[in-house]
Amino acid sequence: MLALEVVLANGEVIRCGNRARKSSAGYDLVRLFTGAEGTLGIITEATLRLHGQPEAVGSGICSFPQLRGAVETVIELIQSGSPLARIEFLDDVQVRACNAHSQLSLPELPTLFIEFHGTQASVAEQFERATQIARSCGASNFDWASDEQRRAKLWRARHHAYFAALALRPGCECVVADVCVPISRLAESITNTRAEIARAALIAH
Repeated sequence: MLALEVVLANGEVIRCGNRARKSSAGYDLVRLFTGAEGTLGIITEATLRLHGQPEAVGSGICSFPQLRGAVETVIELIQSGSPLARIEFLDDVQVRACNAHSQLSLPELPTLFIEFHGTQASVAEQFERATQIARSCGASNFDWASDEQRRAKLWRARHHAYFAALALRPGCECVVADVCVPISRLAESITNTRAEIARAALIAH
């Protein structure tokens, strides 16, 4: 994302960003407005830098007996500099909802969805590295795929997660929220949150 045209709440139209890779002229408004997802202003125009399709794309999922193991895998992958294209986490409640909604048969356990882009050799190497890290944190039920059809099938649960969540309580609304914590506190934050959810007898994931 290089530049944006944004309409603010008072109707003012502003432009931010330029082609320079780095600028010391104040805040990085492009990332600020992009990350705010429409809460700070409505993006009406965007200037993008496009990248070519990677030679190879590989996706995989793995399940964990405990939530902490999945979170610790994420932390270790990030801290080790693993070139993740995307990574998503679904807890056992959400996986159960996705199985029911999308007619899947995933193990109803905390599950990571991982994707790498690059050359055939680099994707295979990253698969092996991620498997080693995940196994050291207790993972099982690995399923890796590089062809487009199987990758789409692996990601189906994550892509339909919102609608699967709605189906858990027909007639209710789904509240979506984001939080930000230091990576070193991620495992603690998620496990504590799950404990609070259980105490409050809420359906949340």
